[in-house]
Order: sequence, then C-alpha cells, then structure tokens
Amino acid sequence: MTITDPATGMPLSPGSERIVVSSSEAEVERVHLQTSAGVLSALFVAPTGPPRATIVALHGAGMTARYFHGRLLPGQSLMALAAQLGYNVLCVDRPGYGASAIQFSDGLLIDEQADVISDGVQHFLSSRSKGRGIVLVAHSFGGKIAMVMGARQLVPNLLGIEISGCGYRFADSGYSAISPQRNWGPLRLYPPHTFTTSKEIVTLAPARELNETASWAMRLPDVAARLSVPVRMTFAEHEGWWQHDERAIGEIRELLVASPRVEIEHHRHAGHNISLGWSARAYHLKALAFADECAAA
Repeated sequence: MTITDPATGMPLSPGSERIVVSSSEAEVERVHLQTSAGVLSALFVAPTGPPRATIVALHGAGMTARYFHGRLLPGQSLMALAAQLGYNVLCVDRPGYGASAIQFSDGLLIDEQADVISDGVQHFLSSRSKGRGIVLVAHSFGGKIAMVMGARQLVPNLLGIEISGCGYRFADSGYSAISPQRNWGPLRLYPPHTFTTSKEIVTLAPARELNETASWAMRLPDVAARLSVPVRMTFAEHEGWWQHDERAIGEIRELLVASPRVEIEHHRHAGHNISLGWSARAYHLKALAFADECAAA
C-alpha cells in the first residue's frame, strides 16, 4: 500500500521514498518514521561530517515540523544552523500532523504521543550515527511531550531537554482565551510575509491534545520530579500563554528536583513562536550552546 503525505500528496513508501526540501542554507529531507502505530512524517538534516549529537525537535499545537525550518530570514532555520554546527536534526510531525493527520485525525494524548514518537525516532536513528546522544528541543505543547519522554526514560542516551513556550501555570484567564495576541505576541516581532507564507507551518490542532491541555498544571509536578537530565526552559519576553515572572520561575525550579542542571531564561524581542521571529537565530544559538554543553558533559 502506498502511503501519501497529506501536506504534499506525495507518496511515502517505507524505506525508500524521500522528498528533498531545499533552501539557501541547507538541504533538508522530508522523511518518514515507521512506528508500531503507523507512519509519521518528519524533516531531517545531517552535518557534512560525523555528528556531534542529534537534535530531536517537537513542534507545538497547531504547527508542523516546518516550525523549526523557517526560511524568511538568513539563519532563521534551527535545522540549517544546527547542521552547520555539527548536529543531526530530526523534526517530527507529531501524531495528528503531516502524514499521520488522517490516521490520527483526533490526535493522541500526551503519553500516547510520547510512546509513538519515541518508537519512530529510535527506528529511524537505529541505522544512523547519533553522535554523543540526543537532545530534545521542543516548543509549546511539544515541550509537554518532551518532558514526559524524559521522565519515562523513553529516549536512550538522552543528554538534555530545551523547551520554549511551555510553563506551569497559565497566564491571566488561561487556555480558554485563545487569540492571535496570545499565540504570537506583537506582530512586529516577526518578519514580513510570516503570516502569508505560513500555510506549511500553521495547521489545525487535533481535538484530543487540546482537550488535555488544561490538565497540564496537575500533571507537571510528577513529570518534572522524574527528569534526571539537564533542563533549559526559555520564555519569550512577550509570552502570552504562561506565567513567567520571578515567582512562577521559582515554582518551576522547585519542581525540577532531580535535574542536575536547570536553566530558565527570558528571550528578549520575541513572542510565543520564538523560532519564527526576528530573534530566532539568537534563540537557536543559545539552545545549541546548551546542547553543546550537554554533549561535552
């Protein structure tokens, strides 16, 4: 049976078909990950030499893997920058997105996603050099899944976790108050044409993951307490979803009791979708510096 990618209409035949996505910065492949539950699509790029380590990136709700491959600014793409600095980068379309949008039309719950993604990542990387290990880089809802993957030790040789746009307690009136301001922050923080060229990045979020969002504050204390790898969390200066004042950051630090190293930072001149903004490259450099330190350790 031929599996097609609903985003492109192109075939995804296990073990063979790959679609090359080119940019001026790097050559990124559209690949697929075999899992016991089905096929996930992803973007993959490798460095020219042996990889220092491997970045596995997880996007937020209502986004796709292309979130990490912005191309409106020179150096905006996390994928291109990380490959230049010696990393494999695998950006996964989470269950309910990309090639699995039809199969998981309602999405999966956080733990189910953690299982499926871990299965697919291990299968895909089994025949490739991973370097010194894996660093999870996640945004927004993807950050919840990354933390669960780490807490449940689903990722062999996990070096660390970098998360942006995901916190503990909702800001203001919480999740029910959905608005462009909350999702993006001031629009001046993003380069021209961000919103007219975002059809490959922005999509509908599956219902099951949205329904689970409100319960995160109850879930995080147990998850955070079981994270035994370095954790770095980044909040945009104009983050609209989460509390990120001094008190809120202190609460998060207290939850990460098993982590040997916790960094929580604010990133200036950025809204919730940091990797698509003017300051994306600056954020990516900081995230990759953290990955470098995890790999060196």
